[in-house]
This record gives sequence, C-alpha cells and structure tokens, in this order.
Amino acid sequence: MPDPEYPGLSAEGAAEVRRTAMRVLAGLGVETVVNENGTMLRGTDGETFGLDNLMARCGYLPQGEWAGAIAEHYGRMIEARREPSSAELGLPELLARVRSRLMPQSQVDDSPRYFAYSWPVADGLAEVLCLDFPTTVRFFGSDILEKHPGEDWRAAGRRNTAAEPVEGSRMFGEGAGAFHLVYGGSPFLASKLLDLGALVPGHLPPAPLGYVVGVPSRHYLAAHPLRDKATFLEVVQKMGAYCQHASVNHQGPISGELYHWRGGSLQQITRVDPETKEGSIRIEGAFAAAWSEMV
Repeated sequence: MPDPEYPGLSAEGAAEVRRTAMRVLAGLGVETVVNENGTMLRGTDGETFGLDNLMARCGYLPQGEWAGAIAEHYGRMIEARREPSSAELGLPELLARVRSRLMPQSQVDDSPRYFAYSWPVADGLAEVLCLDFPTTVRFFGSDILEKHPGEDWRAAGRRNTAAEPVEGSRMFGEGAGAFHLVYGGSPFLASKLLDLGALVPGHLPPAPLGYVVGVPSRHYLAAHPLRDKATFLEVVQKMGAYCQHASVNHQGPISGELYHWRGGSLQQITRVDPETKEGSIRIEGAFAAAWSEMV
C-alpha cells in the first residue's frame, strides 16, 4: 500500500525512512518527533526538518542504500550550520557562489516577497538565484539585490550555472521515440536549460529547428532535436511519460510538461490535465513556426 503523503514509497518504506531519519539525527545530537501527517520531523528546540526531498531521493534508491543517503543528507545539513551567512560574504564571493536555478512557478508564487526579483521563463517555470556552498544551497533573497543593486546578478548566475559539471548524457529509450538524457549530481543540472546552447555539441547534437525539452527534476534534462513530425509525436509520448513520472518520483521536482527551446526562447508545448491525466500539444507561437518547417 502506498504511503498517503509519499505515493512513490510504500507505507512501510516511508515509515522506515522516518525511523532512520530520527535515528540519524539523534546520533547527531538532535532528538526529534514526527509531525501529524509524517512530512516533517520536529526537534525538541522547535527546529523542523522537512522530509519531502529525502523521501523523493529514497524513492529511487535501493532500500539498502537508504541509511547511507539519510546519514549524508543530515550530515550535510548540520555541517551547513557552520557556513557563513550571506550577510558575512563579500561581493567577490557572492558573485562566485551565485547560481541561476529553474523552479516551478507555483513555488515561487508561494513566497512572493522573498522571490520578488524572480523572472518567468515559460509557462510554469521561473528563474531564481541561489548561493552554492560546499554542503548546501541557499536561496538568494531580495535583500542581497538591495545591498548590491549595481551588479548583474542574473548574468552572473547563468554564467556559473552553465559552468556546473555534467556527469554524462545518454540515449533514453529505443526507436523513434528515444531522446537524449543529460544528467549530473549538480542541483543546477536541469537549470542548464537556461543556456541550452552550451551543451551543444558536447552533449546534444545541433538542431536548427530547436529541441523538445523537459526538466522533470533538478538532476535531469531531457532533449530531442526537432527533425520531422512523425518522430516528434513519438518523442512527445515517451518523453512526456518519463517527465510526468520523474517529476513526481525524483528529488527536486520541477515540471512534468514539455517545452520547445530555440535560440534561447522557451515555450511550453504540452499540457497534462491534472485530473484526467490526458495530455494535449499546443502548436502556437514560435513553436508553430518550427512545426511548419518540419517535414
């Protein structure tokens, strides 16, 4: 039976993650209890530890690796307490640490004051800034922009995200519906979509008509170079199914929809109804122009 809060895990599997998390934190000197719906651990001093990312990570790991992953997760979190605050960093270090990151627009809308500076990049997707530390990533608040108003933080963030390492790329699937999957341990891997051209030709082939792309979670970027309409329809079916699944079951979900990227422009081209789960293709705008050029 699936866990009611984390359907990617069984009820017993999610309970095991919670028990292991409490045991790991206790070993680090933090005693906790589980909240009512099982989505958070609360320390005796009131500090809270969300479980969403941890559950998502364990959802795609073999159970034998859960304990190590949980120990690493909380070890990094406790270590992060020793890192300096953004207010303690000078401008050169801030510029070196800033990264651009794609996030669901809905999450950005939930914190309008904190992300007042954010940039919408396509339907459902927004670009925000983060500070990258050795053991943690912190969101970049509007207070830093106000303190250093003359800097082009967006350009610096995109430049640093483009320089993040790529672990590899491979073909996912077989036949006409196969697509390229670029992956890596960097939490900014999917955000390389903001400068997709930097992945050509090292990880993606050239595509004059652009790419069908998906960013289901922060560690994966799916792409297919547009060529012909028949292959496009096969790719949309298979890549769309992959992105819908990964955006629910992988760590750091972003979007289950597909987009068209061409020359730096990004446009949503699918829409999956959240109730019926039926999908549709939107042939309009810049994508309509590319569609007319396809054979």
